Amino acid sequence: MSATEIFICEGKHCSKKSKDMIDALEKEFGSKKIKIKKSKCLDECECAQVAFVKEAHGIYLKGVHKYKMEQWKELFDAIKEGKNIKKLDFVKTI
Repeated sequence: MSATEIFICEGKHCSKKSKDMIDALEKEFGSKKIKIKKSKCLDECECAQVAFVKEAHGIYLKGVHKYKMEQWKELFDAIKEGKNIKKLDFVKTI
């Protein structure tokens, strides 16, 4: 099984909110199963900041700049375990 890639938008509206978030997430949670990457604008500016979860999930998450580290951990654990991340109470999709 290939890694799940999470693309975090670095477009004009989102980049203000992401400063060190991507590097911190990669350091804390990046693994062979989850790759955290910067992305050019994902064209969902009204929902900034946006992340796209590729592979089996294929969904856009909005407001990810509001996630606390515990929520990121819960999200990544759910991905690793193959759970439906849309069912996490803090996840808002587009």
